[in-house]
Amino acid sequence: ALGDHSFPYWQKVRPSGKVIAFEACEEFYKCLRYNCPEVECYRAILWDQLTTLYINQALGNMGASYVSRHAIGEESVGPIRTMVVDSMNLPRLDFVKLDLEGSEWYALKGMESTIKRCRPKMVIEMNPDCAARYGLSNSDVFSFLDSVGYDWDSIRNNPGKYCHFCDILAWPK
Repeated sequence: ALGDHSFPYWQKVRPSGKVIAFEACEEFYKCLRYNCPEVECYRAILWDQLTTLYINQALGNMGASYVSRHAIGEESVGPIRTMVVDSMNLPRLDFVKLDLEGSEWYALKGMESTIKRCRPKMVIEMNPDCAARYGLSNSDVFSFLDSVGYDWDSIRNNPGKYCHFCDILAWPK
């Protein structure tokens, strides 16, 4: 959100590569643009369809904020537009990092064609408590990865393929 991942990624791919970052929270977006002027930044929510959603800010931990279809309380911000990666017609995609507080499945569905075509490596946060807000579970992400021909394993917390709270690295089979 602040560029703590985007900037080092950009340092690794320059001068010929490109990093694209998405941030929905206006304050974090401004920090991202300031800290990473070379990165292509969008103030948007990654989703599986074009719509508008709300950010429900987690008091005391902005990084735990999440999106929903409706405003929930006075801490909600929005509406904010969504973006669908498949509609960007990217010529190449080598790596994806998703930390979306439970809505990773929606972002993956919105880039399904791009994933099938480009076969990027991916790091995905798995948090079943957050996914449950959307009626989802880790199994939904694992099933999606199976459907697009990917394998995965935990790279943080809870070792094993079907981890609970963890980050996974996913790669084409």
